[in-house]
Amino acid sequence: MNVSKFNDKFNKLDGNIYTVEEEITVINGVYEAELIHDNVNVKTINIYTGSKLTGDKINTYLTSTPSLTPWKTIIKIFYTMTPLYISYETTGDTVEADDINNVQDAIVDTQNALNSETARAIDRENQIENNLNLYKTTNNAEIQGLKAKDIDLDNKKSDLLYVNGEFNNRYTKDQVFTKDEVLQKIKDLIGNAPQTLDTFKEIADALGDDPNFATTIMNALSKKVDKIDGKQLSANDYDNTEKATLADVNSKKHTHANKNIIDTITQALLDTWNSAYSHISDVVKHITQSERDKWNNGVSIANNANNSINNLQVGGRNLWLRTKDYDAVNDTIWIDNNDATRPDTSFYSVSGTYNGFGVIRICHAWTDLSQNVSIDANTSYVLSAWIKSESASALASLNCYVNTGSTITSQNFTQSQSISTAWTKYYFVFNSGSLTTSTCRFENDNNNAYLICGLKLEKGNIATDWTPAPEDTDSQISTINTTVSFISNRTASLETSVSGINANITTINSNVSSVTSAINSLQVGGRNLVISSQVRQSIGNSTLWNTTDSYFSLTALGNDSYKLQCTTSNKDGCRIVWQSVVQGNTTYTLKINNILFSNTNARGLYVKFLNSSNNIINGDGSYYNISYADTSFASNGTITKQITTPSNATNALFFLGVGGLSSVGDSLTIYNIKFEKGTIATDWTPAPEDMVQKGMTWNDLEGV
Repeated sequence: MNVSKFNDKFNKLDGNIYTVEEEITVINGVYEAELIHDNVNVKTINIYTGSKLTGDKINTYLTSTPSLTPWKTIIKIFYTMTPLYISYETTGDTVEADDINNVQDAIVDTQNALNSETARAIDRENQIENNLNLYKTTNNAEIQGLKAKDIDLDNKKSDLLYVNGEFNNRYTKDQVFTKDEVLQKIKDLIGNAPQTLDTFKEIADALGDDPNFATTIMNALSKKVDKIDGKQLSANDYDNTEKATLADVNSKKHTHANKNIIDTITQALLDTWNSAYSHISDVVKHITQSERDKWNNGVSIANNANNSINNLQVGGRNLWLRTKDYDAVNDTIWIDNNDATRPDTSFYSVSGTYNGFGVIRICHAWTDLSQNVSIDANTSYVLSAWIKSESASALASLNCYVNTGSTITSQNFTQSQSISTAWTKYYFVFNSGSLTTSTCRFENDNNNAYLICGLKLEKGNIATDWTPAPEDTDSQISTINTTVSFISNRTASLETSVSGINANITTINSNVSSVTSAINSLQVGGRNLVISSQVRQSIGNSTLWNTTDSYFSLTALGNDSYKLQCTTSNKDGCRIVWQSVVQGNTTYTLKINNILFSNTNARGLYVKFLNSSNNIINGDGSYYNISYADTSFASNGTITKQITTPSNATNALFFLGVGGLSSVGDSLTIYNIKFEKGTIATDWTPAPEDMVQKGMTWNDLEGV
């Protein structure tokens, strides 16, 4: 709210002349307004471009006097420069009704502004309360979210325990044979066998593929004749019994006339028997050669499968960190493994997500974003990733590398293969050889853009499903714990802030209540109830006003200002006395702007309350002493007192004076007495009765 501005008024005193200078602002070459002060001597008007009659003098102006307010002067100036300075002489100001109206309007504006401020404060209080309620709702939701995250954290901790358990179930180095150890075992088994019999296949062929070779040999040997010492098996050495038997057989032999037919039949039987024995004929339903071939092939496949299983090496642990986000733009852990530096930022960019993975778009040949980590020498590793070409019309061409600048040829990977436009998982297996730091990578040999995500480097020769590095899980758990701790601290801080805000709101409410109470308790009267023409002098506390005693005198100084002089010692003292009409059970304020005492003799301020019969209330002659011993009377200064009247009071009789104990007399001078209704002491103004009786105007009021 703009503060109302009132110009000081000059009192009209006989023979007194005021010299005034006003600074004005000219707008568009013209200035027209009333001079601030009244009763201006137009002959003394001077207008200059500088202050205190300096600069150029301006003569292009006109003055006029309103017919209804002849004490005012209107001036009209024609000049382009601003500001200008107007000086003139005046005998003082004439206070008119407009002046009082302006004061009243300012008071009304103040009251309206105060009401508006009260309404604004209440509205602001409601807004703060609404904001607090909204904050509480938001905070509760955030706490619920934290609880959900806490549950998710517990679940992830459970997953980690499962992974660690499965990891502990793996075969360790002391439980499996390396390739070299297996070869050594086989070498120990073969020993110094000849080269033609140093494999199980060659031995089996040599034994006629007979799993019961030893039994077969023994059976064959049992059919041979025993060798007799001293005789040769090639000689016709028969004993007599054998010769007789042989002769009998020969005598009984029969020669068949149809021997050819019998031979033919016999040959057919032999062929059928041989076919059945060799399993090469479908006439006899045994195992055919084809079935035998398939069986042998199945055995070979099974053996190969066993060998493959024995050769399987599964790592599972992702050796590359932060592969989930794959924020290669901001995370400097990702480098070009071809030269171990960060590639040109124009070669790659972030390109959304796929299945929860951060995706990187690479659009320059021989550029990769991989990690350089420690690995074991002479160990199998597999690198895998999800990759796709960005455009079907410009396919990227994929290669895999291990050493810097050297191409890896893998049994499961074809170099320079066109990358599909569908997301595809690519991987290649390699042996680290003498390397102890990984430089493995996928690279494109043209400038066609491709997308890559979900990278995993692991030990072994099997590409397993993507998993985060254990360090990522630990970091995530640590981050979540830190976040939970931070939010817990933040919640506690916010609760403390809420408590502080509530305390501030309580204080504001208390202040608003106090201000409202103070405003409601304000009582402003303004009318002076001390009539200057009725102020008298008195001896002691007498209700009779004596103006003829020769040892003290009362001199009126004007504007309710008086000087009381005691010329001789008088134990009863002398007083300045005045009477004011009052209402019962009402609060009034007495203000005396200045009191001057000549010494420290006894002094005091008394008031008697009279009823409608002009009798002292209570009828006991006692006085209502409001400040006889008040220390404020020990020194000169302003006195302000609030006085509440009895319920049946109609008049208040005041006594203010000195004790008169000095042998040379005491003196008391007071200025500007004002007694008014209410609790607020306003600036001095004369009683309306004094203005009527003396013909005073507002020009006689100092400071208005």
